[in-house]
Amino acid sequence: MKTAKRILTWALAVALVLSLTGVFALAVEDDEPVKETRDDVTAITVSVRIEGQTENLFYNTAVRLVPVGEEPLTVLDLATILNESETAPDFTFKDSGYGPYITAIGDLEEGTNAEWDGWQFRVNGISPVVGISAYELADGDSVVFYYSDEFGMGFAFPEIDLTNIYNGNISFTTTVTTYDDEGTPSTAVVPVADAVVTIGDDTRTTDENGTIALNVFGGFRTLQIEKTDAETGIPLVLRLAPDYEIFVPFTDTEEGAWYDEAIQYNVKSGLFKGNQDGTFNPDGNMTLAELTQVLYRVADGVDVVGAEFWYTGALNWAVESGLFPEESFKPDVVVQRQQFIFLFNKTIEIVGERDIEARADLTEATDYDDISGSYLEAVEWAVASGLINGTSEETLTINPKGTITRAEVCKMLQNYYTAV
Repeated sequence: MKTAKRILTWALAVALVLSLTGVFALAVEDDEPVKETRDDVTAITVSVRIEGQTENLFYNTAVRLVPVGEEPLTVLDLATILNESETAPDFTFKDSGYGPYITAIGDLEEGTNAEWDGWQFRVNGISPVVGISAYELADGDSVVFYYSDEFGMGFAFPEIDLTNIYNGNISFTTTVTTYDDEGTPSTAVVPVADAVVTIGDDTRTTDENGTIALNVFGGFRTLQIEKTDAETGIPLVLRLAPDYEIFVPFTDTEEGAWYDEAIQYNVKSGLFKGNQDGTFNPDGNMTLAELTQVLYRVADGVDVVGAEFWYTGALNWAVESGLFPEESFKPDVVVQRQQFIFLFNKTIEIVGERDIEARADLTEATDYDDISGSYLEAVEWAVASGLINGTSEETLTINPKGTITRAEVCKMLQNYYTAV
């Protein structure tokens, strides 16, 4: 349930601190820099990415504490600080009539392929009209250094169009600027054709409309796009961040369906997975084996590879933790709503991460008498904690003995984990 963050190494964090006029503590806890709160300093966090000709060279986050009243952090300052890092490639600079500029990053020097290729930079998706010594950075900025020809001729900054992804297509466009004889600029959106796109392990080439047909379905997939000049090898497209990903819908889910966001939430958090054929079976009734597997993941369990059954690891955990006795496990039995609530409540108690003492008054529920006595406290907790809201907006209806679908379980788990 935790999202990993890209954080600069301790060595670079120390270098950032030592670059100040004065000594400030910058603690690191769980691999994350902890910003010190002081009235006389401003913390500036900047995302940094360096894209070479064929691969990403660096991708991380820099934090600098700038004393109030001092000069702001420029792109040149950032590059200079990166030179003190053991993980970032070295920057080489040269002075010109317009100020210093980058001549090389690592071993990749300007003019490697042609006379005018070299290093450029963008901040927050925009190419500045000033140089690295003049552009002032602010907290939260995203800086990308990339290699292209000097004037960016024919270079694309791709925009991803996912409007037809449920129809199996993704498109890529870019905005180009042209100038008339009087130097007046005009812009147009054009497709990024003949670019190599990789989604997960599948590679495709965009057609003349900048479109690819999907060949993988179901779940979050990394997405990358590349294109180089066939003669010079100079990149013609700015690559995406190494961890850029999209949600590829399952073949049996509908766009805009009530469960769409809930399924994405559960897949992203690792609680649910789809089937190998790209389906999710949202309307399928939840079986005890499926539920046990999900609850095992709630408890941070890891799937057992090569076991006798796909649910072996989950079953072993359930029995050992006291969720239920092994003799009561019938993998294909369909779970009732109140049974799901009871087992989830017990899992939360086993995990021990959240309070399970909250209770709601269910006496006004339309089907209060249908709730089995052994499940009543769990159902009261479920309503109080936001896990369920009942099946009717006008009145509280639990439907305790009704079956529960995979999509409904996803929605309830999303309700619970996102409740304020």
